[in-house]
Amino acid sequence: MTLPKDASKNRSDVQTGSTKDGEGVLEENRNAPEASDRFGEPLDPAQLIRIESVHRGFLYQHLYAAACLLSCGRAEGNTILIERDEDVELVRPADRYYIQVKTRQRPLQIADVEGALDRFEELRRAHVDESRKGRPLFVIVANVEPGRELRRRLGKADWPDDVSLITPQGTAHNPLPPAWSDIDAAIAWCIGAAQSIPFGTLAPETLVWKLAAKVQHAASRAREAVFEAAGMSALFEQLLIQLQDFPDPPEHYRPQMHEPALVSEAAVRLLVGFSGAGKTAWASQAALHSPDAVIYYDVGDMPAASVASGIARELAARFAGGRAQQLGGGTFAESGGIDILRVCAAQLKHDGLVVTVVCDNVHRMGADAIRTIVEACPNLRFLFIAQPWDGQALVEAHFGIRAERLAGWSYDDIAAEFNRQQAPASVETVKRISRITGGLPLYVRSAARLAVAQYGADAEAMCDAVDARTHAEATAQEIILEQSFGRLSKEAQEGAALLCLSDVALTNSEAIEVLGVILSSPAAAAQSLRHLKRASMIVGFQGDRIGLHDALRPVAGDKLATFSPDLHQAALRRLHVVLIKSLHMERSIPRLNAIFRLLPKIGETNALVDLATSEMFHEQGDQRTLWRELENAANDPVGTPYDRYWAHDALAYWESRDGGRPSQSRLVAMRDLIDQGELGVREQLGLCFKEMAAAGSDGQREAR
Repeated sequence: MTLPKDASKNRSDVQTGSTKDGEGVLEENRNAPEASDRFGEPLDPAQLIRIESVHRGFLYQHLYAAACLLSCGRAEGNTILIERDEDVELVRPADRYYIQVKTRQRPLQIADVEGALDRFEELRRAHVDESRKGRPLFVIVANVEPGRELRRRLGKADWPDDVSLITPQGTAHNPLPPAWSDIDAAIAWCIGAAQSIPFGTLAPETLVWKLAAKVQHAASRAREAVFEAAGMSALFEQLLIQLQDFPDPPEHYRPQMHEPALVSEAAVRLLVGFSGAGKTAWASQAALHSPDAVIYYDVGDMPAASVASGIARELAARFAGGRAQQLGGGTFAESGGIDILRVCAAQLKHDGLVVTVVCDNVHRMGADAIRTIVEACPNLRFLFIAQPWDGQALVEAHFGIRAERLAGWSYDDIAAEFNRQQAPASVETVKRISRITGGLPLYVRSAARLAVAQYGADAEAMCDAVDARTHAEATAQEIILEQSFGRLSKEAQEGAALLCLSDVALTNSEAIEVLGVILSSPAAAAQSLRHLKRASMIVGFQGDRIGLHDALRPVAGDKLATFSPDLHQAALRRLHVVLIKSLHMERSIPRLNAIFRLLPKIGETNALVDLATSEMFHEQGDQRTLWRELENAANDPVGTPYDRYWAHDALAYWESRDGGRPSQSRLVAMRDLIDQGELGVREQLGLCFKEMAAAGSDGQREAR
């Protein structure tokens, strides 16, 4: 870097970094040793020091002007002038600041400011004779503190009231930026101010250097030296880009049962479901076919304070053609956070646009933050999508809404998914899959992959393993739900374990009665239910009935397995009593079937046998359920010989009705149980009658 030696002699203002008074230099030697080692020592070190000081002074001045553009220059009606009567001028509707920028290495002296004070007097007269408009205010900005004599002068009564001195340790003069001690501090402050620019397309540091270059360009008179607030948005490159859009729906999207509409007249809606319930996929698919104005915003890991700005960006990018000026101009640039969202909402209302904002993952926000966003723009409609979280009840209570849920896939869709993955399933197996997974799409897909990978595409074998908790590979369902379940209180976990004993919905009072087996009081049981409801682990059914979410049953079953055998039996018997009592008040086939399934578990297999041999039951009962439970009891490896024999006997009777024949394998099983020596004459007579029926059906009169 070389300049003619006499260039430093021609203009003292170039040496000092000041274009007005030519006093003082920054004399810090920045000659880096490594540069000297590589390229040799400069021939004239003093000249290099002068050159560095000149550029450092000018850069400080240009950065201060850039700081003005980033702060007071953005306010509506303001204008920044560069290198006219002073280094920087701020023209406001009622007043005009004249700013002289000083850079020194030593304390600021009286001689450093005398020239500026003389020019201030000339400018003051121009305002008095009204050749200049507005009230004049004069400011000296310095990178050092005043020396002793200047401090004494500042304290005297003859110091002009309209002249201020801004230094790094002094008090800042609103609305101007502060002074800094060096270039690095100046850059850091400017970058911080640039970070507050809403929707800028440039990185903050890039924007700072761009503005400094613009100021230098203006100071050279190569461009207009006037920067008006109305043009700041374009200068900051506030081109709004829509950063988010609905994620692509799955390639093989299957609608869930009774899917809600994406858009409604409701101002606020809340859709809650476990991870994997297909909430985002549903919204993405529905948006493809929605004629209404809809935007998507994923809260993700954004700080709550940034969500409002993010939503505003999406609104502006989608509905304002991408330019910040189209949504309020300078006012928009001055806004921040929730204020930006208010401006956007007001503009959309003015334009007659009704927009639905779909906010995903709002469980990562607090209920108060959600409320603030909604209240800031009452003309927008919000659909909040979330996983169960503690703030859900507060949101529902504040807006007077009930959380919506997706109902999962139907049996047909579950079967179709298993077929697609080459693991065909029977109707009964599909029902089991639905019960195991809750019909939630991710869990169904995971179960199908598990059946293919671990069980040779045998869906029934996979269900058996999952029910028995013997599968070796964890499903997505378990991984996700175990985390949610682990966050529950001990009482809520125990309550969920007891509720998983019932596969029919219970009333609140019935559920409290069942939970009373382990919880100390009805109040404690009710509190456990409330915790489960807030965590979306309880599903509401028609008639004010509740039940554990099917997807939770495997995880709750693991908790149930930790109960003692006596406690487990006591809970089953309590549930049996509750269901029996309810049959006196209503005829419910599902509850009757649930009782069928309970009887063998509490040692009442004989009651099943009595039902199976009752003519009235065969005329009115649900024979398929009873048959299945009798089969389970007959083949139960831990069942008593007595229970297993009479289950076989009832099934043999069933098979022989209306001219049928008891199966030979069943007769053999009955004989084997008798041969174990624990059964008596009654069982032997029963077997004889069944063998006679079989022989008669086969036409073997000689059989003995």
